[in-house]
Amino acid sequence: MEEAIRQRVRAHDKYQVEFKLDYPLLPQRRTRYQITTYIFVPSSLAIRSDTYSKTEFYRDVQNYVRLQTPLVPLHELRCATDSPLLRLQQLVDSLPAPQPRYAQQYTPHQQSVDRQIVNCLKFMRTVLRSSLRLELRLIRRIERQRIDTAARVTQFRTMITNAIQELHAILDHFRELGAQLRRLRNDPQIQHAYRLADESISLVVEEFLVNLFRLVSQTPESTVRAEFEQQIEAEIEAEIAYRQRVRYPALLHPDSDNELFLNRASTLKKYASSVLYLSLTIHREGTALEHVLFALAAGLSMIFATVVAFYFQGRYGYFTFPVFAALVVGYMFKDRIKETGRTLFAHVLRRFLFDRRVTIRTLDGKRRLGFLREKVTFVENGAIPANVLAVRNRRFSPELDVASSGENVICYTKEVVLHADAFRQIATGGPAIAGVNDIMRHDIRPYLRKMDDPYERRYYVKDGKLSLARCHRVYYLNVVTLYTSEGKHHFQRLERTRIALTRKGIERIEQFA
Repeated sequence: MEEAIRQRVRAHDKYQVEFKLDYPLLPQRRTRYQITTYIFVPSSLAIRSDTYSKTEFYRDVQNYVRLQTPLVPLHELRCATDSPLLRLQQLVDSLPAPQPRYAQQYTPHQQSVDRQIVNCLKFMRTVLRSSLRLELRLIRRIERQRIDTAARVTQFRTMITNAIQELHAILDHFRELGAQLRRLRNDPQIQHAYRLADESISLVVEEFLVNLFRLVSQTPESTVRAEFEQQIEAEIEAEIAYRQRVRYPALLHPDSDNELFLNRASTLKKYASSVLYLSLTIHREGTALEHVLFALAAGLSMIFATVVAFYFQGRYGYFTFPVFAALVVGYMFKDRIKETGRTLFAHVLRRFLFDRRVTIRTLDGKRRLGFLREKVTFVENGAIPANVLAVRNRRFSPELDVASSGENVICYTKEVVLHADAFRQIATGGPAIAGVNDIMRHDIRPYLRKMDDPYERRYYVKDGKLSLARCHRVYYLNVVTLYTSEGKHHFQRLERTRIALTRKGIERIEQFA
């Protein structure tokens, strides 16, 4: 279980860091994870509790939760029992013979079949993309192996040939199913869903072939380059010609700004990926308990004011100056007692409750799959666990890297609870769901406001001459993440990521095992 949770950190763009976490569904009914992330920020950037509130942090964070894309190797897409391609074949085979329009009946069973067909079409695109990425990684790994050149070239050539042939067979099968679907189910919505999925799959295939061409063009073996470059280029042109023939709009034009292409490709990706995304409902945690405790604070302050009023009225009478003064002073202290009580109770609540609770449901909102809770605080160095500090300072001198510069530390805690039984009941139209992806994008622009210029010139003397050297100034955000899984499969793991920033945005991201 050491690798139960996987985290990948990358730059989504120049100003957003993307943290992608994979949560596998463990065998027990409830899967519970806790992820605590410590962000070490240089104090010169002025990111503190009084300058960067919780509201601002959550405003700069964008969360997505989706089902993990099932991973099916490319050579199993046409034969695996849980392949979306075979599931689509079964659904098409179950369709009745076409009837005259006046005799058609749209029954609840037909509605269910139509929904399953649309889900299979979307899953086909997402699973194929995942399979092609895996295939590309395997080919790249072979190309980089330090083995006998002749054996490596033979294996490299075989894998590329097999991948192209298998891809041909998958596309032929899928497009033949599309032709059958047009004959058996001449419904505009089904036909539109097929065309969107087919266009998106065509773009995925072209992207794979372009990356394969790049890989082949970089290999040192000239015979392999000569053998495959022309073949892969012909495959790319054939796929583009197919989209032109069936009049799909997503075409890349080298002499254009390609605004339509980029927008279309992004829309198609979101359309197909929508089958994986889950619905999130966010609300503040502990609202009812907060109202009860605040009411208790108001009650205590009222008790104090009432006791003062009764005491002075009983001793000095109703309409006397001492009673008047006591009522004024009692009201003043009543107000302070109430506010002090609210502050104390709020502090206690913050220790035991999270800031937000996010309920995870299926996209249609019908099935509750779990929830996650979030909390963010600024912590002092003395409150940071020793193992976290040890990972933070690994490979660096603690005296220079931490003590001299000084850092403010943001602690972002996330607790995730997944109901495995509910996930097993989701009908995906493809392989069983193995886990959940939690994607968080954090906007780093608030960290850039106090930065100096990204470049500085320094004088140096060499060979009796005074010259200028250009120095690149970066600031480091060190992120240490502690993963904990509770229950029978208990484990803990720490990972460290270093994000290099300049005033212009993200320079690079380094991950340390």
